[in-house]
Amino acid sequence: MKILVMLSVIVLITTSCTETKRIIVHSCSNNIEANADILRSLELNTNDLKENNIEIKMDNEKCGYTLIYNNKEKFIEGGMTDIDLMLEIKSFYKLK
Repeated sequence: MKILVMLSVIVLITTSCTETKRIIVHSCSNNIEANADILRSLELNTNDLKENNIEIKMDNEKCGYTLIYNNKEKFIEGGMTDIDLMLEIKSFYKLK
């Protein structure tokens, strides 16, 4: 029983210490131009996203980006340039 409790505590500590950084990219299925902007801005930021351990998930439910950091979320509607996206990412995730 003690081993089970100790293992549970270890699992809780290791999972609570990891910071979940995720971006849900919502492709704009009804707007070809916005969809192209979103995919281009994402493509140009791929290296920075990998370096900062930010997971990317694709979705076509909305149009824009949802930034997720642990229990915080921020939805950005529509497409943006790669520089604007990186500024939003740096601000939201508090990156240097």
